[in-house]
Amino acid sequence: MKKILGLAVLATVATAGVASAEGTVTANVALTSDYVFRGISLSDNGPAIQGGFDYTTDAWYAGVWGSNVVEGLELDVVGGITPTTGPVDWDIGFIGYFYPGADDDGAEFDYYEIKVGASHDFTDQLTAGAAVYYSPDNYGDTGDATYWEVNASYEITDAIQMLIDRGHEVLAGVYGGRWFDTGTLDSFLESSSFLTDGASRIDPSAQVTGLVGSRVVVGAGASVVCDSIEDATILPGAQITVSGRIEHSILAGAVTIQGDVMGQIVDGRMD
Repeated sequence: MKKILGLAVLATVATAGVASAEGTVTANVALTSDYVFRGISLSDNGPAIQGGFDYTTDAWYAGVWGSNVVEGLELDVVGGITPTTGPVDWDIGFIGYFYPGADDDGAEFDYYEIKVGASHDFTDQLTAGAAVYYSPDNYGDTGDATYWEVNASYEITDAIQMLIDRGHEVLAGVYGGRWFDTGTLDSFLESSSFLTDGASRIDPSAQVTGLVGSRVVVGAGASVVCDSIEDATILPGAQITVSGRIEHSILAGAVTIQGDVMGQIVDGRMD
């Protein structure tokens, strides 16, 4: 259940998940500096304690969520289905907002919304979509209301995270009329091969013991001992000992492996 949590999330106290044959149950608890929902602070610009439970399957979901608000408590109940038609993933459901004890003679604060959302995975990392929420009788008897949302997400994947953790700059762009990023193992190695014209490049200060094939890049100060290496990148300063082949992989830090390294990202931190 997605809430705008305010200016800053001070702490995530707990999160847990339990898988079953039918679906997955998750629980979450968080402390936020402000509970802001659609641009309005519901906690009077103060902190809020929030938490909930969700049950998710491949076809549908349901959940409950709660938070303190200005004068009392908000409890939400959600449910929906998540079908797929062609390249489009749908989210069709409802959200009920309940404020126990907040009703008075002048207004009814409890209300519900119907949600229809659609999204598409443009790449393994980039997802974009839109959603519309409609309430026939909005909060405080203010009449019907419609809320539109456009969203996108970009996943920082394994190769990007390793490079960032090591202080490297991560770039994506057009090279020679082709678009490259470095977000996954395959795209990283493809970019490296393109920029080196498919040749192997071993820094003069690096040492490699073993048969060197094509598309191998070894950074400054690295040491590699293996039977053979092909289509792989060894980051600067790495100390690699592999009693087998290294293929289609990225290695960094101090790594000692018995056997082959095939299609892996291995970061043996030397901190």
